[in-house]
Amino acid sequence: YVDRMAQAMTRWTKADLFARLSEIPVVAGPVFTMSELSENEHLAARGTFAQVDSVKYVGAPFLMSKTPFKLMHAMPETGADTKAVVSDWLGAGEKSPALPKSGGGSDRAGADGPLSGYRGVGLTQAWSGTLCTQLPALMGAEVIQVEARSRFDSWRGGGFDVPLAPGFEDRPTAKNSWNCDCRFNSVNLAKKSVILELDTEEGRDLFKRLVAEADFVAENFLPRVMGKLGLDYEVLREVKPDIIYCSISGYGHSGPWSPLPAIGGTVEPTSGMSHLMGYSDGRPLNSGQMYPDAVAGLYGFVGIALALYHRDRTGEGQRVDVSMQEANLSFVGERWLEYALTGSVPGPLGNRHAVFAPHGIYPAAGEDRWIAIAVETDEQWQALCQIAGRPDWEARFCDTASRKKDEESLDSEIASWTQGQDRGALSHRLSEAGVISAPVLDGFEVAAEAVFRARGAVVEINHPEAGRWPQSAIPCHLSETPARVRSAAPLKGEHSEAVFAELLGMSSEEYARLEAAGITGVAPPRG
Repeated sequence: YVDRMAQAMTRWTKADLFARLSEIPVVAGPVFTMSELSENEHLAARGTFAQVDSVKYVGAPFLMSKTPFKLMHAMPETGADTKAVVSDWLGAGEKSPALPKSGGGSDRAGADGPLSGYRGVGLTQAWSGTLCTQLPALMGAEVIQVEARSRFDSWRGGGFDVPLAPGFEDRPTAKNSWNCDCRFNSVNLAKKSVILELDTEEGRDLFKRLVAEADFVAENFLPRVMGKLGLDYEVLREVKPDIIYCSISGYGHSGPWSPLPAIGGTVEPTSGMSHLMGYSDGRPLNSGQMYPDAVAGLYGFVGIALALYHRDRTGEGQRVDVSMQEANLSFVGERWLEYALTGSVPGPLGNRHAVFAPHGIYPAAGEDRWIAIAVETDEQWQALCQIAGRPDWEARFCDTASRKKDEESLDSEIASWTQGQDRGALSHRLSEAGVISAPVLDGFEVAAEAVFRARGAVVEINHPEAGRWPQSAIPCHLSETPARVRSAAPLKGEHSEAVFAELLGMSSEEYARLEAAGITGVAPPRG
């Protein structure tokens, strides 16, 4: 089947095939080089690139309607600003000038994190949007996830008749597959879940009432969806003039590709990533992890935080428009700049580095055990040779140029040495000597890693149905307003009645009426 499909595709140019598939629509994405991205009509229409002097740079990773990014100047020469900085900052009595104080939102932050006191409403699904809203929830914001009663977030597992995943069948608390899906539960920590059917007038009215009590809204639908529901930014800012509205989509809310469907696996090629992955003698590759979703989710969170900061200072809300394509292009911006400065189209490097050697993943003792080693200086190389007991390496590969020139032979000899070594012990010895090194861990090993546990990057979460599992949690430490996991991911509709009563003053009788009408509830209706 794959061979037949590949043969059929040879009759098309990738541009024509992409255009035809998008009409059907089939989610697809052509592999673009940096050269092709420089001529892309959609990126040009959105003003993705910013030119200063004769150099074109990758611009903003997302668009902000009130506070757009601006590239102020080109790359400075080394030390170009030293005199000015010394004069400005140290000239007056050797004291730095006082920094301006922040605006009125700073008093909201408390023990629950830097965003405690803020409230967000999420119409997000799968990975990018739900990660975007999980991050403010971990930082203390109250995040209300709005779900449909009759439809399922794809990361909840899909439907009424989906059986429990292996490992849950004998767990007494596991009642519904949609509450036990590891994907949904991994990116909805500390949120509340309410159910609203937005294809009903009453459901839309209730959603608007929630927005009126919120600071930000986030969604990751195709651009047409919220407008079709009558709940787009233009409508919601009539409800709440200072609302912050974050949208995440494949190609953003402007430009000719705006209506096209996309997922992480198709954005990797259209952002230039896939052409940079893989090995020099092979075809372009994807990461296999829908990596662009996480990048877009992170940028969505940053956009919300920046917009909140701006609103606290000015009172203005705004729209944050995250294009997954642009967000991920910014993540490989150094390869773009390589092309912009040299005119040479960069390709994949495998596990190697453009300058340094050795730089790779090498086999270690045991089945499927590996160690990462990178050498950036001659001193590190000398330390590695000493640990390996190979003074002849130091003589043969005495500097970076010689190591890079004969990298194939170098990698082969290092692999012959490492394959008999315990990866953990060797990594420790190398690191102690200043050589950059780490064991390659699989998912189970990451979950058990003591350093991650100690820092709260991995936390044991007790979910009411799924039970107790280690989960990825706190991404960073803030000394004065630490983030924390306040609760597991919610059951579907778990907080509907409580949220409507607290925020909207809804009576139990009114809630019962709406539940009977199928507009809200806890359990999805069957049949």
